[in-house]
Amino acid sequence: MVYKGYIARIEYSNADSCFIGHISGIDDVVGFHGESVAELWVAFEEAVDDYLQTCEKLNRPPQKYAIC
Repeated sequence: MVYKGYIARIEYSNADSCFIGHISGIDDVVGFHGESVAELWVAFEEAVDDYLQTCEKLNRPPQKYAIC
């Protein structure tokens, strides 16, 4: 999954019966989850948007992962 230049790292949790994701390639910890791929996409986009808004509120640039 890629959204606004951010790449998701996805795992499946058997214990929780859901997909768990994090934004890959940045030091900040941004996580999200969903029970289906559709839910996961929505949660990923919301997490990225929230991360960008939070960085703006804190007046610091968001970290970026370099896509080669």
